[in-house]
Amino acid sequence: MHVGAPLWGTTLEERCDYYREVCGIPAFVSTDGVNTIRAGGDDFCVVTTPPHLGAAVRSRMDDVPGRCGPALLSALSGRWVFLARVGPLDICADLELAAVNVGITDAATLLLPVPGPPSTAQRTWVVPPTDTYLPTRDWIIDAVRWCRERAGSVGVQR
Repeated sequence: MHVGAPLWGTTLEERCDYYREVCGIPAFVSTDGVNTIRAGGDDFCVVTTPPHLGAAVRSRMDDVPGRCGPALLSALSGRWVFLARVGPLDICADLELAAVNVGITDAATLLLPVPGPPSTAQRTWVVPPTDTYLPTRDWIIDAVRWCRERAGSVGVQR
């Protein structure tokens, strides 16, 4: 039985094309010493969270109308990284999010995992991109706020 090439390709360039064309992620091949696939651009941002909050945010985003969108996990830091489109940002959000160890970076350049099955790489997809959907950062921030409020109310009830 012959198995064809995976949907995401076999070369770094084909895999980068998959991210750009199928997933709508502004990806490019970086050749600064080690060939890697990175994403970045003016309309692209990332929201990073600690592990416990990342799992809760994903669950919240999956529970309400809409969906989570691409998210990856950094094996080194344990942090979740949510990919998003830049959108309006509440001026108070930076301080509020910093208090719960959440970071937002606009026009981010991010090292992407190689598409395909999970590996033992430093970054792996928790929610892999499958199409061009990227949530806005305010959608992710709303989920962070909801999770933080729920965690606070649970603590008060005990």
